[in-house]
Amino acid sequence: MDTSVFLMAADESDPRHDCASWLLEQIANGRFECIVSTVTVSELLTGAVARGASKAIATQTLLRQYPHVEIAPVTMDVAADAADLRVATRIGLPDALILATALVSGAEVVLHGDAEWTTRVSPLLTRPRLVDLNAVCGA
Repeated sequence: MDTSVFLMAADESDPRHDCASWLLEQIANGRFECIVSTVTVSELLTGAVARGASKAIATQTLLRQYPHVEIAPVTMDVAADAADLRVATRIGLPDALILATALVSGAEVVLHGDAEWTTRVSPLLTRPRLVDLNAVCGA
């Protein structure tokens, strides 16, 4: 799952908020299993750190304890697949690492809210299936 889904759920003014919140709730309840890249963790913690130490600690604790979420590291295989994705699609390194984590982990679906993934990455990948919450959630 991409960082954008967490950000949608956290922002009550985001038109995709309810949809993203529902997805996170379903993950917490065990309906879905979720793989999150350490890149996503870093992106989420960056925003939390900027808001203060207590937010950073709370965010890190939440991510460590979130049920049915596996935090996957950036391995050599992930780095190699990310390099291939960057060359083929010209997407940024963080996005390539997040997508490569899904590939290496064997994810069936990647939830995201990035139009660039839809236009640049979707045509090249047969798996995992990319699901753009902009389309699904009516934003």
